[in-house]
This record gives sequence, C-alpha cells and structure tokens, in this order.
Amino acid sequence: DHGGRARDGEAARAAMPYATEQLRDMQILIVDDCVLYRDSLATALAVNGTPAVGAAWDLVTLLTALQEVSGGLILLNIATRNSAALLRTALDTDPGARVVVLGVSDDDDDGVIQCAEAGAAGYHTRTQSFEDLLEVMGNVATGTPSCSPWVSAILLRRLAALGSQQR
Repeated sequence: DHGGRARDGEAARAAMPYATEQLRDMQILIVDDCVLYRDSLATALAVNGTPAVGAAWDLVTLLTALQEVSGGLILLNIATRNSAALLRTALDTDPGARVVVLGVSDDDDDGVIQCAEAGAAGYHTRTQSFEDLLEVMGNVATGTPSCSPWVSAILLRRLAALGSQQR
C-alpha cells in the first residue's frame, strides 16, 4: 500500500526535528563492515546535524571504539559479520549503550530474535527511509524501544511460542 507508506513517510518527516534534537548530544557509533555503507551513513548523519563519533567493523575495532564512546547509541548493520556477537559484546562492555539494528529484513525472524535476545532496543528495516531511521534513533535515545509492525509481529510470535512451551 503506497498510500500508507507515503503517510508514514510524512509522519516521519514531521518527527525529524524532534528526533534530531534528541540525538544532538548523543554519542553515535556505527558498526558496519561495509566501508561504503558505514561512510555513507556517517555522512548522512553529519549532514542532518547528528555526526557519528566512532566507527567499528569487527571485534577489535568495536572494543577500541567503546573506549571512546560510552553510554551512546550504537547503529549495527545486521549484515555485518558476527553481528549478534558484536551486539552482545557491545552491551557487555558498555551496558549503558543502546543499540539500533539496521538492515533488518521483514522476514528475518531468526536475526530479529537473536538481536532482541542480545539486547537490541530498536530496529530499522530495509524498507524504511533515512527519516524513519532518525525517528527510531530518537526514540531509542530517549529510552523508548522502536521497531516496525513487522518486527513487532516477529517478536510477539516468539513470545507466544515461548509461552506455549512453558505450559
């Protein structure tokens, strides 16, 4: 439904000043092993007034970056090698950090669940815009978990399955 997505995009653009304001003083770390994606995201964030203060692409660079960035917002591309392990390591090393997982497929149940179990606070799917990302980041920065209805459905199905196993 393109009409629904257009309205969603309008709502996201209206929320952008609020989201950008929430991110103004937030330390942002980008974790992505694709240089092009990592650099492009850093540039887009800087243009919108929310520059990233660090970047990482593997365990060594993540641990090094976390020495500089503490209690900030981590943007982790789910396609990065060992992304679930990097997510767990980031939160074990910096429990005050909040993680937004990027590049999630609407049908990647296993990836979504692994990230949720590791402590992800927000999800940005492949079908969402940059404005949507800013909104998710703003929500997560203020302590509000954020994800699309599709990701919510995956998580609710997982909860239901766990609940039925306990009976």
